[in-house]
Amino acid sequence: MPIETFEAELRDELNALPYFKAYTYWEDDGDPLCGWLTAFDICSLGTAEDLLLLSKLTRDDILYISSARPAQLMAVGKWLSVCRFENTPRVLVELGTESGAMTMPGPDGPEVRLPMIGVNSRPFLYRFAANGCAGPNAFQTVILDPR
Repeated sequence: MPIETFEAELRDELNALPYFKAYTYWEDDGDPLCGWLTAFDICSLGTAEDLLLLSKLTRDDILYISSARPAQLMAVGKWLSVCRFENTPRVLVELGTESGAMTMPGPDGPEVRLPMIGVNSRPFLYRFAANGCAGPNAFQTVILDPR
């Protein structure tokens, strides 16, 4: 929720500050060939830049990402890869939104079915973003929504 929509009293109570400029639910810039990829790239880079401005975090802090979209997951992975270890907070990422992949019964058990990439790119982008989440400062916990 943008800071402008907070009531002053709630903003003060939560000590909320305007911070992230990327709208991570933006999934297509209109380019019929790769609009989904351009939107992902712009959102993940913008969010990573915003995270780099968090200079006062320590290992005693917690950064909680609720219902992370692929761009947020990629941004957090990029950010953690450049954090100094002594300043890396505990990062909790909730993957609580629809991934876009479907599970169907198959002859040998459940099979994953993927949509056409131009229709729903989320499963491909989640997989790509997850590849950037390894290393010495990787997530300490990932919470998966059981739905």
